Amino acid sequence: MATYNGGRHLRAQLESIAGQSLLPAELQIGDDGSTDDSAEIVADFARTAPFPVAFHHNAERLGYGGNFLAAASRCSGEWVAFSDQDDVWLPDKLEACAEALRLASDPDILMIAHSAVIVGDDLAPTGGRIPADIRDEIRGRLGHALSWSHYGFAQLFRRDLVSRIPLSPRVPTVFTDIDPYPHDVWISALANVLGSTLHLAKDLCLYRRHDRSLTETAKGPAQAPLEAMRVTGASHYRHVASVCSEAAACFEVQAGQAAQAGWSARMEDGAVAYRRLAAALELRARVYDGAAVARFGAVGRLAAGRGYFGLGASSFGLRAFAKDLSAAFLPSAFAGAQR
Repeated sequence: MATYNGGRHLRAQLESIAGQSLLPAELQIGDDGSTDDSAEIVADFARTAPFPVAFHHNAERLGYGGNFLAAASRCSGEWVAFSDQDDVWLPDKLEACAEALRLASDPDILMIAHSAVIVGDDLAPTGGRIPADIRDEIRGRLGHALSWSHYGFAQLFRRDLVSRIPLSPRVPTVFTDIDPYPHDVWISALANVLGSTLHLAKDLCLYRRHDRSLTETAKGPAQAPLEAMRVTGASHYRHVASVCSEAAACFEVQAGQAAQAGWSARMEDGAVAYRRLAAALELRARVYDGAAVARFGAVGRLAAGRGYFGLGASSFGLRAFAKDLSAAFLPSAFAGAQR
């Protein structure tokens, strides 16, 4: 758990962890310089908690991504779950994940991803869940798009991902408003590149959204998918291309220092996939700001190079092909692209 001035909701989250039908082996808390009563709340909870509780004061501010990963690296169990300071775990969260893992046939699973109910400040459901489209399945290595990541509060992962892999360099996010190197993006990328991910379409957490929430996720109505596609243009694709290039460089460095057998080669494969996607994104940007010949040429080169189909995590897919083809023929329909 990462804490930072979260005393307002902290006690409820701690109590929900203590109320699990399958108790955790321990709770590691990293505090990033709180000035409220967070430390006192944790100390009071630790006196009667049914498991060891460690409260670590960071010597300097790490940011929320670094704080989460540092706390995770201090854990001793085989599996680690991230916990936001203001959510509430449903009583069977850990037991449901442990049972699903026991029944899974894939020994290469590195991460479990589940869904959650979105609630307001008072824990009243808002009518939404996150992610809304999750289903029970196992995704193998590079089975997700390279831009994919799962929400940290709904992740469990093998401790090897933080104990046997340096915390830096790590993969950046496409969102730059808070922390360019979040914990959940890094763990998701590692799981996708190195092994399999087990998905559970079961709500195991109450994801609280309130006026002091650090991120803006699920705070307001989501933009319609078609409108989101329409307003996405060249600048966005070039930005994501730069993120993919940095991710490739990250995995090239990590491959050279991998401690786990076989992980070096898988990281090198991941770096190749990210480089390939970065090149395709640069080409895709030309569909939206190039001259007519350049637009059609970019679509043609992407199609011929399997940029849309055939390269798994490095391909864009059918919707992207349909959008780019439409933009090539009808650029006026995308003239108002905002990003």
